[in-house]
Amino acid sequence: QVDLTACTAATDYDVRGPEVSYDGTRLTFALRAGEDDGLNVYVSDLDGSGCEALTSDGGSTDNGVAIHNFDPVFAPDDPINNPGGKLVFASTRPGKAGRAHVSPRHRLPASNLWRMDLNGDNPEQMTFLTGSEVSPAFMQNGQLTMTAEKASSTFYQLSGRRINWDLTDYHPLL
Repeated sequence: QVDLTACTAATDYDVRGPEVSYDGTRLTFALRAGEDDGLNVYVSDLDGSGCEALTSDGGSTDNGVAIHNFDPVFAPDDPINNPGGKLVFASTRPGKAGRAHVSPRHRLPASNLWRMDLNGDNPEQMTFLTGSEVSPAFMQNGQLTMTAEKASSTFYQLSGRRINWDLTDYHPLL
């Protein structure tokens, strides 16, 4: 059990997707203070101390779409491609399209993958689809995998996808 009072979490908080850092010293997760709040990404020590919010736009809206930041994972430290490490997370925030949007089939907030420094600085959009991409994870070779939603009015599919850290070679896993 982790005490999240250092996160200023109320008694009615919702925690999703906890992940432990590769060195086993830190925890990242999405948290919201009740159903009327939006999810934001947090990091803390394993016991919940030293908790800090890395995103703060969860709970706002853009273009009528609720903003949530969720599914955070630690990216492996790589001295060449990712020195110091980063966090990757899914978000419904507006990105390069300039506005938040909903998925084509189910009309739910669509999410793309983002990465940021371990202190929340330098957020960067990694994917740019009209459907949702969720559940980021890393393969041993450093490639990022995710579940991607492909949809239209007559078609719906969830598939495994992968992308290199330098944002090249976005492909299906199967």
